[in-house]
Amino acid sequence: MKNWFYLILSATFIVSDQISKYWCNTNIQYYERISIVPNWLDLTLVYNKGVAFSMFSQASDWIHYIILTLALLICGYMVYYTFTNRFNNIQKIAGALIIGGALGNIIDRFLHGYVIDFLLFYHNSFSWPVFNLADSFISIGAFIFIFEGYAQQRRAY
Repeated sequence: MKNWFYLILSATFIVSDQISKYWCNTNIQYYERISIVPNWLDLTLVYNKGVAFSMFSQASDWIHYIILTLALLICGYMVYYTFTNRFNNIQKIAGALIIGGALGNIIDRFLHGYVIDFLLFYHNSFSWPVFNLADSFISIGAFIFIFEGYAQQRRAY
C-alpha cells in the first residue's frame, strides 16, 4: 500500500479522537457520568494533565514538559519509520494508530494544557482509569507493533 494511505489513516484517527473529545467537552459536565452500558461503560468528562490512564497527573509542570517532549520524539520516530518504507504493512497500520493517538493527545496539550478523557470502564467496585480514543489507538498500535515484531522473529527461524 502507498504511504498516503497510512497518512490518511493517521489523520482519520486524529479527527475521530478530536471530534469525540469536542462532543464530550461540550455536552457533558465535568465529572458527570452518563451510563452507556450499565455496570460496564460510562462517559465521564475528566481533564488529565498526566499521560495515558492518568499516570503522572499530579506531577510537577516540568515532568509534563518532559512527557510532551517524549511524545513528540516518539511520534517523530514513528512518522519517519512509517513513511520511509522501513516497516511492513502491519507495522505501518500500527504506526498510523500510534501517530494518530499521540498527535490527538498532543493537540489537546497545546490547546488546553491537558488531555480530555471520557471513557470509563468499570464493573461493580472495579474501575479502569478514565481514558480517550487516542489512548486506545496508542495502546492498540503498540500491541500490534509488539505482536508483529514477535511474529517476525518467529518467521525468521
